[in-house]
Parts: sequence; structure tokens; C-alpha cells
Amino acid sequence: MTTPQSIEFGWLRRNDLPYDGNNNLATIIYTPSGGQPQTIAAPLPQWIPYIILVFSVLESLETETQAAICYGKINSAAWRTYVAKSCLVLNVSGEPRGTQYYNTYRIAYRADTWDVYKAFTNVDGSVPSGIASVLVTDGSTMAGNGWGRFQVFGEIDFGTSIPNIT
Repeated sequence: MTTPQSIEFGWLRRNDLPYDGNNNLATIIYTPSGGQPQTIAAPLPQWIPYIILVFSVLESLETETQAAICYGKINSAAWRTYVAKSCLVLNVSGEPRGTQYYNTYRIAYRADTWDVYKAFTNVDGSVPSGIASVLVTDGSTMAGNGWGRFQVFGEIDFGTSIPNIT
């Protein structure tokens, strides 16, 4: 198995969602003057930690071609020890070395998925009755009552597209 040249860490900000870090629905009870209590969704900023694996390999694959194929793509199937949709190519750079190229791949890893989750709230920000109280982010479910999971990055098979990193 190819050893990463280095491992880095980063953060990505996603859209605000009304779920906390443990995937529980985040709400606030609001009672307007003289009115009835209302449960309001509390959209929270989603800061997603990830690990960046950096691999540098000497290969016959041209840097520009590899960048066009791989940049911004997630793994469509299990790759190395990582499950599908858990690796995202952030960057491909390189330089020619004779008839080959010394290419460097920066690949961000997330334990669950790079998919995005969205939750439904009423126009006034209130939470409809019956909305899912827990968001399922282990990749086993695509939607629940009042929320859905969406794939926002294209997929490639890393095993065939990045064959020299095994």
C-alpha cells in the first residue's frame, strides 16, 4: 500500500443546518407577546473537519489530464481502506520528469460521506410537526421525514483513475 507523503488537517464550512454536532434537531422555543409558543429551527453553521492525504508518485499519467479527470471528484467505490464517497480530490499538481510525471494528489478524507444534507423548515423558520429529530449521516439512508441527502460532487473510480496509489 502506498504511504502518504504527508497528512494534513482542514475544515470545510457547509450550509447552515438545524442539527447539532450529534445530528440532533436544534430548536428554540419562541413565544411571541400574547401568542402561543412556537418551535423554531436553529440553523447552525456546519464546520466539517477532514484529513488531507498527500501522495506523490512518479507515473506515466500526464498531470493536466489527471487534474481534469480527478479534481473535485469523490471515490465511487471503496478505495484503499476508505468507503465509497469518503475521499475527495482537492488538488492534482505535478511536473514532467523525462518521459514521466511526478504527480502529487491532495485527497480529503471524511469518515462518513461528502454528501450534503438539507432539512425542511417552514417559511417562517418553524419546524413542521413530524420532522425527523435525528439526521442519519452514516450513508445508510438517503432521506427521512423532512430531510434529504444530496450528492454534490461527481464520482470516479479511484482504482482506475488513480491507479498508482494503492
